[in-house]
Amino acid sequence: MRKLFIAVLAAVIAVSSFAVLAIAGTGPAGTDTSWTFDFKPAKKAKPAATHSVIEPAVHDDKGTADPDDDTYASAKRTTIVFPKGGGIDTSVPKLCKAGGSELANSRGAACKSSAIGTGAAKSIIGEGASRQFLNADIKAYNKTKGIYFLIQPCFAGSGPTSGKPCTPLGNPFVLEGKYTLKNSVVRLIVPTPKALLDNHVIIQRFELKTNNITKKRNGKVVSYATTPGKCPKGKWTSQADILYVDHAPLTIKDTQSCG
Repeated sequence: MRKLFIAVLAAVIAVSSFAVLAIAGTGPAGTDTSWTFDFKPAKKAKPAATHSVIEPAVHDDKGTADPDDDTYASAKRTTIVFPKGGGIDTSVPKLCKAGGSELANSRGAACKSSAIGTGAAKSIIGEGASRQFLNADIKAYNKTKGIYFLIQPCFAGSGPTSGKPCTPLGNPFVLEGKYTLKNSVVRLIVPTPKALLDNHVIIQRFELKTNNITKKRNGKVVSYATTPGKCPKGKWTSQADILYVDHAPLTIKDTQSCG
């Protein structure tokens, strides 16, 4: 039973990952949802790092001051829509050729040279007075047309946002996102694993920072992430499309000044 509980906790924390910074783009009033995305630097047609934060769980406080009766709607799938014209080229960083299980079993060593960023997550497990908010450390690795997230769950009271180092809760595991490109718009699609949904694990917050990664190809500098070539009306717009299990879908937009 203890092993099952730890496995559920680990899964819960992991999913926090999609998941993502100052809150700029907020969902409908009363939902406590948000999405923010920044290219760094915010200059047209330049190699860039990215910083994103998503808070996808719809919060309903029931109109009372008692936090034990609060409920949260769980995200079934999250799609991140990059600013139009921005690019992701997964052929630039070294590719992780290991499978997800090998990556997890090696604690990232199997794809060390394919690391592209780091992040932090928070998930919710349980209900009422027994509810726990759990953290996780995240490392991101490049793969063909996608991204691996190596999730290391932390015991309650440790890890990101707690002010204490992560005390590992079980072994790390891997989640996967897939990139698509259509009409000059990049999308990153991240489904929530069924095991998490079945165990009522709620993704509350997911933050990710990717590095500014470049290399020379045929005498030209190419990059993993590239900003759009145009800056219409001085801003870029990104969005998070969130599909829920038991709530109407949400689209949350965010804008970033550019030049």
